[in-house]
Amino acid sequence: MTAPVSAREVKVALYQYEPMIFTDENGNAAGITVDLINDMAKQNDWKLEFIECTWAEALEFLENGEVDVVTNIAYTEERDSVFNFTAEPAHVYWSQVYVNPDLEVNSILDLSGKTIIGNEEDFSLIISKKGWKNIGYNLTILKSLRPSRSWNI
Repeated sequence: MTAPVSAREVKVALYQYEPMIFTDENGNAAGITVDLINDMAKQNDWKLEFIECTWAEALEFLENGEVDVVTNIAYTEERDSVFNFTAEPAHVYWSQVYVNPDLEVNSILDLSGKTIIGNEEDFSLIISKKGWKNIGYNLTILKSLRPSRSWNI
């Protein structure tokens, strides 16, 4: 008789990125990608442990082997040299810019000379900074790791 095979333990970074992944009002991991990873766990006999952290910590933890999975990572060549990406993305990454209703913005070019606030680790913000600099537009970026702060400025 063979010994029973125990479930593989998989550590998942749990950071706040609603509606994709977040801690709900009961303290549980929740969100679209949490539902997806829970389904994968059932199919593969994984026992999940969610590790609460910030986005920056999630990437650091993955690189150091402290977690096995970080969801919602936008692909870049630099990240691909460090992390093992899935062959197919779970979703398409998007970005939005919110502006004061009194400010007339009809295209991204109308943001030249304006001040932007965002998560300094956000892929879209990093790409935007490089793009703006390359085309010679002036863009001031205030960094915030807490998106809720940006609504109160």
